[in-house]
Amino acid sequence: MWNDLSNPARSWAGLVAVICLGTVLNAGAAENPVMDEAATARVLFENGNAVAALPYYERLAQNEPQNPLYAERHAFAMLTLLNGMPAGEKRTAIVGQIRTEALRAKALGDNSNLLATLLDSLDNMAAFEPSKETQELAAAEAAFQRGDYDKALAGYEAVAAANPLSYGARLFAGDVHFIKGNVDAAAKWFQAAIDLNPNVETAHRYWGDALAKAKREDEALAHYIDAFVAEPYNRTARTGLQQWADRNGVKLRKPSVPVPPAPTVTVQENAKPTVAINLGPDTLKNPRTRVAWLVYATMRGSWMASEFAKQYPQEQKYRHSLMEEADSLKIALASLKVDQLDLEGADADVRDLVMLGRAKMIDAYILLQAADEGIAQDYNAYRVTNRAKLAAYFRQFVIPSN
Repeated sequence: MWNDLSNPARSWAGLVAVICLGTVLNAGAAENPVMDEAATARVLFENGNAVAALPYYERLAQNEPQNPLYAERHAFAMLTLLNGMPAGEKRTAIVGQIRTEALRAKALGDNSNLLATLLDSLDNMAAFEPSKETQELAAAEAAFQRGDYDKALAGYEAVAAANPLSYGARLFAGDVHFIKGNVDAAAKWFQAAIDLNPNVETAHRYWGDALAKAKREDEALAHYIDAFVAEPYNRTARTGLQQWADRNGVKLRKPSVPVPPAPTVTVQENAKPTVAINLGPDTLKNPRTRVAWLVYATMRGSWMASEFAKQYPQEQKYRHSLMEEADSLKIALASLKVDQLDLEGADADVRDLVMLGRAKMIDAYILLQAADEGIAQDYNAYRVTNRAKLAAYFRQFVIPSN
């Protein structure tokens, strides 16, 4: 594409991501200002996006060399580097690095069957030959890189014709059409990729890039929003929207709902859980909003102590969930008697909450701009029936109206 930042798939890791559907087709979660690096890595990895998780686990394994989980996941994430790579010295070297890291995890006490299986299979991995389709995609990519766009396009279209499930072939065919100046033809291929899986951000973002280069910025914005909705916790998915804003002199907004810290729940044997509310001094000093945040914290305490186990009996341990956060914010909002509240006169720490409540966008706000590791696990299920609402959230609360 025309901007290096908006076309990471032309890097080796990006090519791996789109060729190896099993690695990337699950929506992942990348850098989120609410999550620390370990949580970001975990969400990415457990949602199937090992390509994006790799640099996180590389840093984590380096910074905490005694952590067996980081060593194990670093080893597994490095497997993505082998995708599409033929047998040879480079592949053998990477297999050696994976083996070293896997053995380190084992030495640190990781005795999982999964790690043992990985170690047993590494010798075969070194001699692996990629499939015919993978080789054809790699050949088309090589043609693209040297500027032979006609040959590249023929290669991608041939793979797409042979494999109706090849996301990468359709994505890259669209990219070549864009390079050749055929924006409408590119759009058809991007749509074909999206039809295969709308929950991968790349085709949405590429389509937006193509339209932006053609000076069709209003149309481009819709596709950048779609990319964000596809993978909201993936930093790459957010680049298109931010670059659109920078090009058009727009300052993106983010509602501010400064909730108090989570309660502390203590569980003693043969006793009911004890919940301690942790309201900071800034919360306590404002009598008009104190009750709202006290109600919020009390509701969260109830969820942490017992409600989560009732609502999610299939989960082994408590996590912060969308349902918990939404219930807590909505009951806080109800305590403010919104129908009687003058929005202009509302206290700053609840003004955005009131606006979100009136627009029925509290859930969207939580998922898109206030998610933590636990809440992120609820995103995919919510998006199934609320994709349009998630997109509308950006128009109402992120993109300034004037």
